[in-house]
Amino acid sequence: MTQPASSALTHQPAARALEAILTDPPSLFPAVRLTAPDTDAVVLARRDRTVDVILDNGFVRTLHVSDTARPITEPAREAELLRRALRSVEARAVTAERSLREDTERHTSVLAAVRAYAIGKHRDGDICRRGLDGFLEAFDMPPYEPRIRVTFTITGSYLVAAENTREAESDAQGYLKADLSSLDNVVEDSDEITVHIDDVSLVDSGSGDGNR
Repeated sequence: MTQPASSALTHQPAARALEAILTDPPSLFPAVRLTAPDTDAVVLARRDRTVDVILDNGFVRTLHVSDTARPITEPAREAELLRRALRSVEARAVTAERSLREDTERHTSVLAAVRAYAIGKHRDGDICRRGLDGFLEAFDMPPYEPRIRVTFTITGSYLVAAENTREAESDAQGYLKADLSSLDNVVEDSDEITVHIDDVSLVDSGSGDGNR
């Protein structure tokens, strides 16, 4: 016998265990009306014998797979619940990411402060170098590698057997350098050398310099 139209419209699926709703047939993020509490929700994930659901009010709750619910078959209501769940999950992800970033920055800042404090104590003579190195290594901190900045000025001159002052100046600007290769413990690529040519001029061939 065919049911009256009004009866067909008011028919609701029977309550089933959440485990059955998820597996028969397999369903991804099903929208359901929980039996207890009596509210709509979207099933997010199953973990062993528990199920995480996000309620209509945005709160997440963990239920047992044997808890019962009715599948929501009304397309408009199902779509609305999925949209709300998506917005809630997105907001939670943004909050969690921000919290993780803040915690990481705070942790990094604290470690840097502890390292700086230990190095300061070493410089004050309260901690020996071996003790400082052992402390930094024990807590997986960057080693203490002190640096000394040497600032220097070199003044000099040389003669070029040529007449073109422009070429001599170009050669000096391109190839005149300070040789640091004989110095000890120079940090690689740490040199900052700028050569300034004070003067390039033709020397009288009859002068003392020109006859050398």
